Amino acid sequence: MKTSWFFGDSFTHGDGCLPTFDFYEKYPSERNKIWTTLVSENLNTKEKNFGVGGNSNPYILKQVLENLPKFKKGDYVFIGSTYSYRIVYPNKKENKIDTLIFDSVVFDKPLAAPYKKLYLDEFVPDIDERGLIVDFIAASTFDSEKMWDSYYKTQYKGIVSLLNKIGINAYLWSHKLHRNYESITESTNKDIIDNHWRWNGHQTFSNYIIDKIQNKLI
Repeated sequence: MKTSWFFGDSFTHGDGCLPTFDFYEKYPSERNKIWTTLVSENLNTKEKNFGVGGNSNPYILKQVLENLPKFKKGDYVFIGSTYSYRIVYPNKKENKIDTLIFDSVVFDKPLAAPYKKLYLDEFVPDIDERGLIVDFIAASTFDSEKMWDSYYKTQYKGIVSLLNKIGINAYLWSHKLHRNYESITESTNKDIIDNHWRWNGHQTFSNYIIDKIQNKLI
């Protein structure tokens, strides 16, 4: 049986529509499958979802490259890009390089559970070091988003092109599509503030991906 591999951020992981998230718990009658599962079932493949809430482009690339030897001819690989202000940084508590989720600073609010452990002030306890990080990200990414998007797109497209040449069905999609599908905030009339997709959004996006596959659109 072939495998479908999924790499990306919270929109790949399925945030909002998984257990422990407010929407999932408060609206049980609406529960359904997330897009990665819908696509895997449509292709009759096993699903391997490596999506991580708050993931960064450098870490997504790392995940793809680490799993590269496991891909088999005929498998499917789906890669979703993410926002350039997310970077990797030494996580000294866990002694590894990890994604530093910067959304709490960008949107001036704390991250939702279960990502509280990755608040910037907990990730980097030293206030001076934290200030340097904020200044660096602000100076290097906020006014240069198009350059960063192009920088990572070139890398992603190179990987996707290579995979397709060796018989692995690879597809790239942009984080700019996040806003194109119905969000939890919209569907609950702001009862829950969560810009991730509701299940209807997952269904619609899965149709978009399946259409790309059927029409051989990389």
